[in-house]
Amino acid sequence: MTNPSPAELYQIEALGPSGPYRSRKPTAIPDVTGRPLAELSMTPVPFVSRAMSALHKAQTPTRELRLDAIAGAGAAFLDGTVAGLAAAEYQHMVARISGLGITEVRSASEKIAAHASHARE
Repeated sequence: MTNPSPAELYQIEALGPSGPYRSRKPTAIPDVTGRPLAELSMTPVPFVSRAMSALHKAQTPTRELRLDAIAGAGAAFLDGTVAGLAAAEYQHMVARISGLGITEVRSASEKIAAHASHARE
């Protein structure tokens, strides 16, 4: 099997206050066989400093909005979209990169969703 081209690799971009950031020289992330599966954008220190400064200046969302966001994120791990991938695709990618069995990854997704849904308690 041939390695995918950089255009076919899943791109993991950094998210900043002005939107996504893709580095010029991303770091390859291999699956358990050693084949590249994704590329991770590493950020320079000034990017992180600006992003953190913007976060500190931003208004904190209300408690209700934060709890709604946590519940929505948890639900996404079961049957929504995570990092631009359908939940099943995301789980498959996690299994390929981590070496965990797909059953364990699905179980973890279920636990994330369950705990997130109980964040209000």
